[in-house]
Amino acid sequence: MPRKKVTDVSGNGGPKRKRGGGKKKDREFSSDDEFDDFEQENAKKPAAKAGLQPVTVADDVKEKINLEVPKVKGQLLVFGATNWDLIGRKEVPKQQAAYRNLGQNLWGPHRYGCLDDVQVSCVVSGPCAAHSLIITTEGKLWSWGRNEKGQLGHGDTKRLEAPKLVEGLGEEVIVAAACGRNHTMALTENGTIYSFGENKLGQLGQGNQTDPVLSPELHLNETRARVRASAVIQETCGEFQTEVSIPMPYSLRRAEPLKCGYGDNKPKSSTTAQEVKTLDGVYSEQVVMGYSHSLVIARQDTEQEKEKLKKLPEYNPRTL
Repeated sequence: MPRKKVTDVSGNGGPKRKRGGGKKKDREFSSDDEFDDFEQENAKKPAAKAGLQPVTVADDVKEKINLEVPKVKGQLLVFGATNWDLIGRKEVPKQQAAYRNLGQNLWGPHRYGCLDDVQVSCVVSGPCAAHSLIITTEGKLWSWGRNEKGQLGHGDTKRLEAPKLVEGLGEEVIVAAACGRNHTMALTENGTIYSFGENKLGQLGQGNQTDPVLSPELHLNETRARVRASAVIQETCGEFQTEVSIPMPYSLRRAEPLKCGYGDNKPKSSTTAQEVKTLDGVYSEQVVMGYSHSLVIARQDTEQEKEKLKKLPEYNPRTL
């Protein structure tokens, strides 16, 4: 019986057709039955597809999602520009004129007077954000700063000079969060993501494009999104500036000089890392940078550390 000869193209899922530029190999069959078996076997194999593939999560994995609040704890310090509506602008918008003279330039690290008894486990801002967040050791989210699009999550567009608890998430345990320019995302311990703020481009991930969302609403509820939620949160905002803390705080400038916190009431630029001398002897657990301000979680585990922090100036912003 004559031997059949076919050309098999690697990776195309079928034995007969050749794809341009593909690798080919010849295979000989000793009988029609062997050839038929070959065709049937390859017909069951789906063709390979480029790009991302759907992710499925087993039911037993769904029940194991239990994220935790960061183990870090300490006191919040702030320095840089705090006139939130003026940051990145030539002047305060007309609709925010009442806030024109609020806020000030903090040339060195300051303690927020209203947070003396609050233990902070995570601090959040972003290179394009004029608002900030903290997560307490109990997993509660606080926010303050610019609020024109409701990015603070308090149900209004009123600017806040100091951190305030986001009551809409008061029953949730928040483990991570992120700031966009005018929107915010928060991740709970069970993997649910809430979002609020500007949504004209659908950046809140709620499946629509709407007016600003002023209070927290569900962002993603699919299990596969929950499993990957930590990565999603961390990648929300890119980094355009860097601060190094090992273990004493140093700063490396790439934008506004004021936020470097060198002190002496003069804007400075630095192309090399310099020590923030006002924090000499203070251990920094976390350092983040906003548009024109910096935030630090300072450790206060020992009496000596607490005494050093008490010597820093206290910031009690004026409010309307």
